[in-house]
Amino acid sequence: MIDLILYFDKIGICEKYFTSNSHESLGLSTADNYEQRLVLPMAYVTYQQKTNTFKLTFQNGQGRTLSEEDCDTTI
Repeated sequence: MIDLILYFDKIGICEKYFTSNSHESLGLSTADNYEQRLVLPMAYVTYQQKTNTFKLTFQNGQGRTLSEEDCDTTI
């Protein structure tokens, strides 16, 4: 996960998105405060240890999942 964050920083994502976290996921949003994250689109990156993969969850506002995708850990 740290390598992923460093990669995001390298390609400039950190200049466009604000991060948040839960107990298991890294959240990315264009909103810098909680209230806006409830209604604006978000993406969550969750590492799945059992399969050594990441799950990407795309939401139309916090808690309203649009789609999910499993990805390997190769950057």
